[in-house]
Amino acid sequence: MISNNSTKIKMKKELRKIFNNKHKIKDNICDEIINFLESFEFKSICLYNNIKNELNIDKVFNYLINKDVHIIYPFMKKDDDKMTILFKEYNGHFVYDDYKIKSTDGNLIDINFCDIILIPGLAYNKYGYRLGYGKGFYDIALKDYRGIKIGVVSEENIINDHFEEAHDIKVDYLVSEKRIIKI
Repeated sequence: MISNNSTKIKMKKELRKIFNNKHKIKDNICDEIINFLESFEFKSICLYNNIKNELNIDKVFNYLINKDVHIIYPFMKKDDDKMTILFKEYNGHFVYDDYKIKSTDGNLIDINFCDIILIPGLAYNKYGYRLGYGKGFYDIALKDYRGIKIGVVSEENIINDHFEEAHDIKVDYLVSEKRIIKI
């Protein structure tokens, strides 16, 4: 097992290289996600708006916006210097949450009313565990989630190492620009 910190440092260096070619990777990942989603029947999906080194999935939003699907976004709320993830239904326009991340200000929704959630990560291991920014917010928000969890990651950032901790939540699938992995 390797430490989360050394894995993060390694992944951030690799991400800098990958993001030089991000447009091709982004389009290929979005195409993989769209094709994969067509194999499911769902009425609601939680997307994300990327920050820093996360992959942009706007093409998936553009694909879904004209479908009969409820689109949900995480909304990061700041309470006494503590971040909480809320989930809000897309209401036709975007706003910025308390952390200046693009979201929506629609109605609050219990994430368990959402069929599928796409989850960004700096990296994932082949066991379905996410390496994020180290605060565990997605793990806390999704600990009781019963829907389908799909990790979105570039192929180069799917690693073999174990770095998961007891509180980490694993995804059901990983989608990269090259393949879909069922966990």
